[in-house]
Amino acid sequence: MVVFMKNKYVITSCIVLILIVVMSVCIGIENSKYFSYKDNNYNITLVINEVLTKNNGGLQDNDGDYNDWIEIYNYGDTDINLEGIGLPDDLDEPFKWVFPNATIEAKSFIVVQASGKDKVDKDSIHTNFRLDKNGENIVLTNKDGQEIDYIKVPTLKENISMGRKPDGSDNYYILSKSTPEESNKVNVLSTIIPEKRLETPKFSNECGFYEDEFELEIWTEDEDIIIYYTLDGSEPNTNSQIYKKPIKIESREGEENKLSTIQTVAELPVTIKIGSDETYKGTVVRARAYKNGVFSDEVVTNSYFINPDYTLPIISLVTDEDNLFGYENGIY
Repeated sequence: MVVFMKNKYVITSCIVLILIVVMSVCIGIENSKYFSYKDNNYNITLVINEVLTKNNGGLQDNDGDYNDWIEIYNYGDTDINLEGIGLPDDLDEPFKWVFPNATIEAKSFIVVQASGKDKVDKDSIHTNFRLDKNGENIVLTNKDGQEIDYIKVPTLKENISMGRKPDGSDNYYILSKSTPEESNKVNVLSTIIPEKRLETPKFSNECGFYEDEFELEIWTEDEDIIIYYTLDGSEPNTNSQIYKKPIKIESREGEENKLSTIQTVAELPVTIKIGSDETYKGTVVRARAYKNGVFSDEVVTNSYFINPDYTLPIISLVTDEDNLFGYENGIY
């Protein structure tokens, strides 16, 4: 591809763009996997045990503020160092906030102040986010960003908490009284049936580089889940292909250059002359679980490259084609 420019700024911008497109890595978030704490394979005996989203006159920090808080319970028989374990309020950011060097003893509790102050006091630990008064998703992740526990907190009244009873169990209640750093041995106001997220599809092969072609298998433990997938970078929906058999991942050498031949808008100060040289192509597989009319929150995205003819590092940036060339939303 030969590009003719009118000024140096445009030349520099296009060179950067070309390098981004050519250089390609599977971004770690592509492989985010989530598990219920009872089924997690990481031997981390921690759960989100109690949450208060509207604190008025209850637990107070060293600054005299009444912050919302999250209580973690270690239901195991061994002390755990929490350093590097994530506690985000965003499912897509497993390391939005991580614990400092702190230890939680076996069969004991630790309260984290959701104050947004992001600091450690003598007697308290503060996150870099606050809790949403209208409901919140809270995730506990291991040091690899994989989920240990997840809890969906509904809208709560002032000074009323949501917690497990007995501590560490799968029974959730609206508690009559909050019990920070204590067992939830109080009366309950109502029972909560936790909203369960759909299982995330699992891939037989990690993203990356392969010398030979292979058959990619995708599955979930729940046999009633339908897996939709795409190979064009778009997010799967009900119009996408349904996974029924392994997907063949092979070299795409010789395939027609599709995206590089799309004409950009006339207003851009650039003329593009398309060459006939081979453009190296990887394969992007995106999969999503579907059950009872609902899609999973996460879309699993993996990029695969068969014998890449490059010595530079490769970065895989995945997006829907319409985000590049669509008439309404495309940046070109």
